[in-house]
Amino acid sequence: MKTTNSRCAVCNVNVNKNQKAVFCDSCLNWVHLKCNNLNDIDYQILKNSSKNYSWFCINCLVSIFPFNKETIIDNENLTNVDTKVKEIYQVSDFPIYSIFNTFNTHVDNNSKSQNLPINSYYTNVDDLKSIAADKSSFNVFHINISSLSKHFDDFENLLQSIKLEFDIIGLSETRLNKNRPQTSNITLNGYSHEHTPSESHAGGALLYINNRIAYKPRNDLLIYKPKELESIFIEIINPKKSNIIVSCIYRHPKMSLDNFLSFYLNLLLKNLTKENKTIFILGDFSIDLLKCDTDLYAKDFLDSLTSNYILPHIIHPTRICKTSKNIN
Repeated sequence: MKTTNSRCAVCNVNVNKNQKAVFCDSCLNWVHLKCNNLNDIDYQILKNSSKNYSWFCINCLVSIFPFNKETIIDNENLTNVDTKVKEIYQVSDFPIYSIFNTFNTHVDNNSKSQNLPINSYYTNVDDLKSIAADKSSFNVFHINISSLSKHFDDFENLLQSIKLEFDIIGLSETRLNKNRPQTSNITLNGYSHEHTPSESHAGGALLYINNRIAYKPRNDLLIYKPKELESIFIEIINPKKSNIIVSCIYRHPKMSLDNFLSFYLNLLLKNLTKENKTIFILGDFSIDLLKCDTDLYAKDFLDSLTSNYILPHIIHPTRICKTSKNIN
């Protein structure tokens, strides 16, 4: 990781020979540690690793995951990239974390929820590859794809790079329109799919189900409002244990949160609780959980989930924005 004099791929300032930097295997440029939110420990791990990992700078990650460039940084002209990336990783002081720490320390010793499966870190492709060896686990994957037709090839390439055969894949904002014929190929090898199209230019919810899984559609659970809300539900048949209900939901940002919570989500959760089955809710709700102490709707959303024994697995923001909202 010794460098020659060159410009940092992120800040465009010279990387001197006496500075610590990491080489990006995508753009083939050096990057200052601080410009990619790396510390000395990270540097030593990368430097001393015996494995031949590929490493990508934050600029290249935005282009490598093309489904929605706003997913990581909303404004490509953002000047203070370092500050924004640190905000992505250093959010442990927000009230949402103390809430879940409370859950972890106050569960009953006999509770099946003692080890709450909450993802408190960002996962990269290499992390997902490490899961592939565990054939006994039930794996679900969700992404806001911002047009399945436009990004289907990118989506397939991502799955191939992960080399993990997911049981269920949920896609929100497929942008497949109810009133237009589907002309592009969305058939994923090894999977069947169930889909609720949108009546607007955005939206749509889809589930890909691995062909080895027996399931039935659960249209009785659907929540839907034209141009504002789409969902899809299935029930996985397990002959030897409880069935599993999996859903994918997309709430359009323009939909009233009061309307969504009062007339759709709460009724859905009530019905799901009656099922007495394992529940997985995938989707994009456009709600900032980091504001659960100050935003009434974020608090009500979290309260609705937890009061029905459903916990978010992802409590980091999945979209970091300079001028608009951080959302999950």
